[in-house]
Amino acid sequence: MDQLLQDVDAFWALFEMAPDAILIFDAEGERRGRIVTANQKAVEQLGYELGELCAMTVMDLEARGPDASAP
Repeated sequence: MDQLLQDVDAFWALFEMAPDAILIFDAEGERRGRIVTANQKAVEQLGYELGELCAMTVMDLEARGPDASAP
């Protein structure tokens, strides 16, 4: 059990410290396509607060387009 907790902690540390934006999406059920969480780099690059991102779907991000300005 200790090893599992260490592995989970290591995953989240890598997730938060990654130099790239990372978004985790729900893949099943009625929340399919919704953002579950994102790392700080995604928050910075996309210009949304984490709470805002977690209320969005993949389609919400695509609809904004690469040329749209951050809110």
